[in-house]
Amino acid sequence: MREDIISTIQARVESFIKRYNMIEPGQGIVIGVSGGSDSLALLHILWSLRDKLGIEAVVAHVEHGIRGQQSLDDARYVMEIARHMGLPVYVKHCDVPLYAREHGLSEEEAGRIIRYEFFGHVCEIRGCSKIAVAHNKNDNAETILFNILRGTGLDGLVGIKPVVGNIIRPMLDVSKADIEAYCTAAGLNARKDYTNEDAAYTRNRIRLKLIPFLEREFNPNIIDSLVRMANILNDDNEYLKECVREAYEQVVHITDGIAVVAAEKFAVLHKAMQRRISRSIICAIKGDINGIEFFHIEQLTEYINTSRAGQKLVLPFDILAERSGDNVYVCTRLKMAHMAEPFCHELAIPGDTYIKNGQAVVTSCIIDKNSVTDYNSSVFEAYMDIDKISLPLCVRNRRDGDRFFPIGSAGHKKLKEYFIDEKIPRVYRDAIPLVASDHEVLWVIGHRLSDICKVDDSTKKVLKLTYREW
Repeated sequence: MREDIISTIQARVESFIKRYNMIEPGQGIVIGVSGGSDSLALLHILWSLRDKLGIEAVVAHVEHGIRGQQSLDDARYVMEIARHMGLPVYVKHCDVPLYAREHGLSEEEAGRIIRYEFFGHVCEIRGCSKIAVAHNKNDNAETILFNILRGTGLDGLVGIKPVVGNIIRPMLDVSKADIEAYCTAAGLNARKDYTNEDAAYTRNRIRLKLIPFLEREFNPNIIDSLVRMANILNDDNEYLKECVREAYEQVVHITDGIAVVAAEKFAVLHKAMQRRISRSIICAIKGDINGIEFFHIEQLTEYINTSRAGQKLVLPFDILAERSGDNVYVCTRLKMAHMAEPFCHELAIPGDTYIKNGQAVVTSCIIDKNSVTDYNSSVFEAYMDIDKISLPLCVRNRRDGDRFFPIGSAGHKKLKEYFIDEKIPRVYRDAIPLVASDHEVLWVIGHRLSDICKVDDSTKKVLKLTYREW
């Protein structure tokens, strides 16, 4: 009986690993081990299957500093188990409550962040490919219920995924009862964490009160039912994501950290598609959607559909949206500040003038007028009559009082008016490099030359300017 339990669950985990292509032979696996029954079972199973799977295992443990001596004893216990198995072990001691206070997080979220950062660090220093964690079928059901109670879309209803990046969950198809049976059969003496019994935590109340109530009053197989629902919805969700990906590529373009949204194309999409694209935009700009609620996604969706030019939207995490013409531009306040950072460099004539922290250069040289056959070959090349220019020139971004006489126009205008007339989005205006003499703008790089320095029949010497970025 004992051997049957061990072999059956090991075979189930091995099959689950192969179904989701979690591990390739020869890979190093960092196993997160707390000392509880779930992680001990995961460690023992992967250790037992190490030859069949062709893996090298490394143990990692985070001592959270929450339960005093018990927490320290957990760390020592994990170290003893790992050494008994002949596995390398890494332990991190930290103060999760302090980290949570300093970063405005719950202790649960703070602990999760610290754990995964540490597991990733161990992965790097050991040259491992995957991080294995011990989430099980019950955890998945609890997560689904937790998300339902918060109010969730499909992404929340699919629960915990077997593979996310380099994180794998080999025991996601094994119930808590089977894990406990495995530990008993394998002689694994798991550590007990009394915080798991603290009903102050929402997830604990779901596990201790809500699930037993649902099992007793509605469905004794509620966990299997929830997981089965999640698996069905996951297939639907993956299909929708592919549809969203195709629509996103048609509607949104990310350039230098700024999302440019074609509002008219966005407006004709189904509301469900719009929400998902809005969510993807925020994720692309922020890097994730942690802390973003449904309400914020609705705000951005509504803004893209109904805003007028010049209106702004401020979302959490300093995400800004602004409409200009037919497009909506979304970026972070930090990105805006970086683009607006003033710069000014005297133009070397002849020579190279580096700007934007060396990421762009303006090259100048004086040439014979007759050597030029096309004065309009590129918006990143300019030809000026050097005798019409007051030296020195500088390369900079805009300043108050700048004026510009666009070539071919009736006369001078404020540079701001030129930007408005040309429908240049406000988000880009401070980043556009200009060639200027005092407040007289001679070249809006990438756009237009000034009429006052244009080459004509009287020109003798030509100043050629070329702008390049990399």
